[in-house]
Amino acid sequence: MNPSTRIAAALVVSLAVAGTSPLAAPSADLRAPDPRRDRSTVLRVGLADAAPEIVLGPGAYRVRAKGLDRVHRWKDEQRLRLTDRGFSLGKVLWSSPVVLSAPKEDDPVLINRRPYRGKVELERVGRAVRIVNVVGVETYLRGVLHMETNEAWPTEALKAQAVISRTYAVLNRGRHGSRGYDLCATPHCQAYGGAAAERPATDAVLRRTRGEVVMDRKKRLVSTVYHSCCGGSTESAQNVWRHAGQPHLKAARCGWCRGSPHYFWKARVPTELVTARLNAAGYDLGEVRAIGVLSRTGTGRVHRFRVYGQKRSRDIPANEFRNIVDPRRIRSTLIAGISKLDGAWQFHGRGWGHGVGLCQWGMKELADQSMAYGQILRIYYRAVEVRDWKD
Repeated sequence: MNPSTRIAAALVVSLAVAGTSPLAAPSADLRAPDPRRDRSTVLRVGLADAAPEIVLGPGAYRVRAKGLDRVHRWKDEQRLRLTDRGFSLGKVLWSSPVVLSAPKEDDPVLINRRPYRGKVELERVGRAVRIVNVVGVETYLRGVLHMETNEAWPTEALKAQAVISRTYAVLNRGRHGSRGYDLCATPHCQAYGGAAAERPATDAVLRRTRGEVVMDRKKRLVSTVYHSCCGGSTESAQNVWRHAGQPHLKAARCGWCRGSPHYFWKARVPTELVTARLNAAGYDLGEVRAIGVLSRTGTGRVHRFRVYGQKRSRDIPANEFRNIVDPRRIRSTLIAGISKLDGAWQFHGRGWGHGVGLCQWGMKELADQSMAYGQILRIYYRAVEVRDWKD
């Protein structure tokens, strides 16, 4: 969901969770929301489903497990090892799950060299570890905004992003309930970088919009999906995900996102990659020999592809095709042309992302024109209001 680096940001998150990328301490903001006062909605954020190892940074940790609640301190990094029933740290044994937090609530703990506020749950899953960060929604958002937008953008754009990210988080609690948490830390939900992603500019807009969400006129939370650049027109949700009953997510003209570096794009995707990924997804086409546009939406986006394979042809929803093949290369379904050259498929089009809801580059331009964040939101979401959230 980041305007230009959301995929890279997601990779940084995953590398950090795996303990392979040391990160500097986050920028300090003495006026930032105090986590001790963050009594907002609590979220369980999945940092990893199967981390191969856990490295704890130096410092003090409150450790809670079955029959255990005490503070441990160490000067150097400590590597947890898996046991049949949980974890070992030297001669100390902890049963699974383990809950870690700092003795002082406003301090983060270092998990795989990355700082996280709140509590961090470690649960042994087979020969790996599931990592979940338990935080209030306002603290969670401090780790989201920098990952999902550019803190150098105008304040009104950052306010709009704060409100829709908060709304998205609250509305989507339980999205990954089967995995033991609410939201993941990748752009599948919202990119989340923990305390390392906190910035003074984004902390400031979170204070100024604290508790604000987007609701319809019946005071119900609405889905505030967003994307980087719509390429000139947003798309109706029902044309992308076959969602019904989302009247606030209709297609709308957007003439404000031409400043995006991805307004126009070209992509080259090797034929063998297209073939391998579609077959792995269950389409059983054999070698892909031709790709045609079967239908388009009213905004010009491809709605369905017809893919001709060595074994058979199949009709595939365009958004599904894009996500299966490579959404980093095929940046949207607003595709103007497809051709085959030198063993690869050539795509060219406009925009980046699914195209539904708010266009972030359009949001930036409207804020540059001095439009207030509430007005910006009403351009991209129909018949909505900004209201205070009371859980």
